[in-house]
Amino acid sequence: MGDHQVSELSVDLNGDVTLELSCTNGKKVRLLISSKVLTLASPVFATMFGSKFSEGLSIHGASKKARICLPDDDGDAFTIICNVVHYRVTEVPEALPLSCLENVAIICDKYDMTRSLMSWSRIWLRAGIESSAPEDFNKLLLIAYILDIPETFSKLSWEIIIRQAGSSVELPELVGHDLVRHNVLGTPL
Repeated sequence: MGDHQVSELSVDLNGDVTLELSCTNGKKVRLLISSKVLTLASPVFATMFGSKFSEGLSIHGASKKARICLPDDDGDAFTIICNVVHYRVTEVPEALPLSCLENVAIICDKYDMTRSLMSWSRIWLRAGIESSAPEDFNKLLLIAYILDIPETFSKLSWEIIIRQAGSSVELPELVGHDLVRHNVLGTPL
């Protein structure tokens, strides 16, 4: 893949790590970030950037900036997350498309960052509820569950109960999703 399909963003001008990610449009993004900031926001990155993992060794022992590829993580969502944890609030949108918000939630769950993004997650979910059609509430309920925001989960649950015809076991976004425990909906294994 040529560099013309790679965009580069300095989230931290003094950063010591470049994250390489794929975007939903097929392009790649390289984010120059601070490993220290990411370790404060995520216990998973704190472990990864420690001296026992290859990522950590490449940071601590390198004379040039380390590059870490995260091909399974959405670049657009990860850019937003990095902007939040690096306090670049003017670069953080107050509303996200539903698919991007879901990707943010999945990344936050994967890297144990839900607490670090709790305030922004509430803002994004509130905006999502206000702008979404009722048929999108199942997806928003899943996102509230993944991000561990019980008050929003409760509010959305009531909205779905009021509006949905049929059994709650038929919630299409939740049943069978990898991040939803089977007993949340009372469904068998």
